[in-house]
Amino acid sequence: NIDFFVGDNFFERHIMKNKFNTYIYSINDDFDNFLKNKKIEKKLIFIEDAELKIIQNILNYKALNQEKIITITLRNAPQDKDFNSDIKKMIKLYDFIKSQGWCPVFLQDIQGIFEIENRVEIEHASVNPNIRTALYKISKLNIAIGKGFAKQIIDINNNWILINSRKANDPRYSKSKLFENLYSSENKFKKVIDNFDLELLKKMFLDFLESNQK
Repeated sequence: NIDFFVGDNFFERHIMKNKFNTYIYSINDDFDNFLKNKKIEKKLIFIEDAELKIIQNILNYKALNQEKIITITLRNAPQDKDFNSDIKKMIKLYDFIKSQGWCPVFLQDIQGIFEIENRVEIEHASVNPNIRTALYKISKLNIAIGKGFAKQIIDINNNWILINSRKANDPRYSKSKLFENLYSSENKFKKVIDNFDLELLKKMFLDFLESNQK
């Protein structure tokens, strides 16, 4: 089997580069060319049934409806703190999603755990990249900031909202904004928003619900 790791910064690449059968893919790479150059069969990066069963068991244990799961991935890293999640707004978003009859779950950043009181988090998905990927695959919508491992959501053919925290004068800003156009042909709900605009996040979630009913 092959472990598949999405990463850009030096920390991620330094940590993962010596792991056996582990490949590091940057969102700046062309995915198909990346696989071709590494001579990786696309089917090898798909999550095994074992991880899917593990996450299903976790959801069942927590009495969560798998058909209603919405992931919210948090970032709370000591480096590049400007990109960290606004936890107060994310908690309000969580509560809003739950009020709509869905099952939001938090994925914490193991570099810095937020206090989320009695809200649901999936601890195994925070520390195990394969279980996290399985959760991203079966979730009905994934919400994450566009930095770190959570960028993986753009490579999974599923619904997502990517929070672009880069400033407009950052050359990588426009690159992040291109994602929803690049992936829009896959008949999924894929949107990029600027910063932690809570009201816009709520609106986008309602737009997702509307599109999900079609």
